[in-house]
Amino acid sequence: MGSSLSHLDLRMNNFHGKIPENFAKRCTLLSFRINNNQVEGSLPRSLGNCKDLKLLDVGNNYLNDTFPKWLRNLDQLQVLILRSNRFYGQVDGSDSSTVSFTRLRAIGVSHNNFSGCLPTNFFENLHAIREGNGKKDKAEYMVDVLAGFEWNYAFDLSFTTKGLETEATLSANITTDEFALLALKSHITHDPHNLLATSWSTSISVCNWIGVTCGSRHRRVTALNLSSMDLTGTIPSQLANLSFLGWLDIHHNSFHGSLPTELTNLHRLKYLDFGSNNFTGVIPSTLGNLSKLETLVLLNNSFSGHLESGIFDNMSKLQVLSLAGNQISGSIPNSLFKCKELRYLSLWNNSMEGSIPIEIGNLTMLQSLYLGFNNFKGHLESGIFDNMSKLQVLSLAENQISGSIPNSLFKCKELMFLSLWNNSIEGSIPTEIGNLTVLQSLYLGYNNLKGEIPSVIGNLTSLKHIGLSHNNFSGEIPSGIGNLTSLELIDLSENNLKGSIPYSIFNISSLQVISLAYNNLFGYFSSDMFDYLPRLHYLNLEYCQLSGRVPMSLFKNKELNFLFLDSNNLEGIVPVEISNLTSLKYVSIEDNYLSGKIPSVIGNLTFLEEFELSDNNLTGQIPSSLCNLSSLKVLFLYKNSLDGEIPDCIGNMSSL
Repeated sequence: MGSSLSHLDLRMNNFHGKIPENFAKRCTLLSFRINNNQVEGSLPRSLGNCKDLKLLDVGNNYLNDTFPKWLRNLDQLQVLILRSNRFYGQVDGSDSSTVSFTRLRAIGVSHNNFSGCLPTNFFENLHAIREGNGKKDKAEYMVDVLAGFEWNYAFDLSFTTKGLETEATLSANITTDEFALLALKSHITHDPHNLLATSWSTSISVCNWIGVTCGSRHRRVTALNLSSMDLTGTIPSQLANLSFLGWLDIHHNSFHGSLPTELTNLHRLKYLDFGSNNFTGVIPSTLGNLSKLETLVLLNNSFSGHLESGIFDNMSKLQVLSLAGNQISGSIPNSLFKCKELRYLSLWNNSMEGSIPIEIGNLTMLQSLYLGFNNFKGHLESGIFDNMSKLQVLSLAENQISGSIPNSLFKCKELMFLSLWNNSIEGSIPTEIGNLTVLQSLYLGYNNLKGEIPSVIGNLTSLKHIGLSHNNFSGEIPSGIGNLTSLELIDLSENNLKGSIPYSIFNISSLQVISLAYNNLFGYFSSDMFDYLPRLHYLNLEYCQLSGRVPMSLFKNKELNFLFLDSNNLEGIVPVEISNLTSLKYVSIEDNYLSGKIPSVIGNLTFLEEFELSDNNLTGQIPSSLCNLSSLKVLFLYKNSLDGEIPDCIGNMSSL
């Protein structure tokens, strides 16, 4: 080492190998820190040349050596940290005729393989250990200023007397953790529930602070969970000094600013969740150095810019990656496909572009893939899903993907959720969709699909949601859909479907949404058509060429919010039983052949926002009870045969 070097600090990196054996005879080092790395081997004996050395910290490495009693000749040494290594053997002071380590103020030897007792003549001048409350089994924290630098070391020393010797047990340093957390506290500008203000106090052990968990072995901070505390602030770089931290969760707060690059020093981190905050800037590529990370959640922030090409090169253990709800642009970096342990991947709702690489199929452990609401385009390669047999969720909605649905998709027999909604997918739905026997949700709406809806869909008895609207499907609605007894939503609107509506659909008691509008269907309203739909809240049968009267069974559906029966061949009156539907918000029965008067009980539908009965044969006056509808925004009654005076109160309806 150079003869003029006074302070050498290499801590918290990824150094490995041995510490060089070349400390010069005229070594001028006052402090040497190489803690929290991966160095191994022995302590270099040439350190004995550093006669002015006051601080030596080699903690948290893989050093394999005996106790360095040869360092006792360094009569300026005040701090000696050997903890969390592989030191071994007895600490023998029998050959010392004089007091050793005369200026030592702090020593850390915990978590090694030392045996025997610590000789009292080594440590009788250990000034950092002071009596507390008159008892020798207590210790205080040490905060020392050394050579112009502030070093914080805290130990807990317990004594057990064995004959003439004293056995001492020293625990790991936690003052560094306390200072790191206090730095975070100082960066909190709003703590509305006073959670940190009351709990994070130096009069309380750090391990008892709210949101803090310490390890039982080292008594160091291993987990920090401040989620959903309504905190506002920024993240200080000192947080990276929590060198034992394995779990960091601050999601659902109002933290802002950019992420400090020093977070890369948290080498033990396995879980990181900064989701649902207000962070900005680019996602630091240095996060890729967190090689032990298994979960990375940064969703619902305002991160922007590209993901660096090699950001995931060293994150082979990553299982969960969620970057959804940001403003990230650019393409998917190829380094992502090295993360072979990924189970969950969400890049949903960003501004990413380019094609979806076929290499994504290398993620064979993937169970959930969310790439929707981006600007991806191009075809899906035919074999992209060949090796993704564990896939359960696939969401590619709201992109610009073209081409046909690849047949390899139907090898994913564990698939439960499939959404290709609002792309430019063309071709037909392959009959191999029948292989997806556990499929629960199928969303293929707003594409350019054509052909008939495969009858095998009726065999997918786990289906809860079918969304095929706004395509060019032709043929009839498969009657087997009536066998889907778990169905909650069916939307086949705006296609070229023809034929009669299978009435078995209306026997599915779990249905909440039915939309068959804008097709070439026909049929009749039977009186019992809606007897078995107690959960129905959305019904859209516009332009279905249905004939008959409004069935009385419809008014049993007390949860109905939306009713659209426009442009059919309905006749008869508007039944007064419509007042039973007290949850109605939207009613549109325009362009039919309804006659009679508008029932005054309409005024009881207090949640009604839109009421449209235009282009019918209604007569009589507009009932003044309509003025009771304080939420009414749209009232269409044109092209009828209404007469009488327009109620004055209509002009006073502020919501119209």
